[in-house]
Amino acid sequence: LKVLRKAGLTAQTSLVLLRTFVNGAVNHLQRGSHTPEAWCLALDEAVLDFLANLLDVKFDDSQRLQTFLPLKLGGLGFKSACARRHAAYLASWQQCLPEVAASVGATSAAGFLAQAPLTAASLEAAERGLRGQVGVSFRAVAWERCFANAPKQTQKEYTKLVHEAAHTALLQSLPEVDQAELRSAGGV
Repeated sequence: LKVLRKAGLTAQTSLVLLRTFVNGAVNHLQRGSHTPEAWCLALDEAVLDFLANLLDVKFDDSQRLQTFLPLKLGGLGFKSACARRHAAYLASWQQCLPEVAASVGATSAAGFLAQAPLTAASLEAAERGLRGQVGVSFRAVAWERCFANAPKQTQKEYTKLVHEAAHTALLQSLPEVDQAELRSAGGV
């Protein structure tokens, strides 16, 4: 995008292309593997650097957090790779577990996870990570229930919890006048 921008791509089109890539293509990578935290941090940092250069600003810590909030929560609508790494991976496995388990002859979630200890470990790590992000509002995944009836929309539900927790933390870190500005930016 930097090359295209230097060649005359407008700032608005640059923002649209960046948001499309960050919010779409990256999500598919994160659903397929429990992406390493360092990779996610580097991607989020690259997004923030590009935005700062594009807008000719220097983000403070609260603005960095706000960038990755949904528009309705006063953010810029960019999806943080760090914020969704656990949600995307868990939700993908919840959805595909019955088919994957059947492909290796497993007749239950426990049977599949016993056959795939590395996958089981990464799923446990993702659950711990998501619980760390959202606290008590996250309940352990009922893998046997997923095996019997693959749920839909769990990534959306998990991501909503992550965003709500981030929004609450951001609000708590801001002075009262800035809290009002953040709330008015998204209508919350």
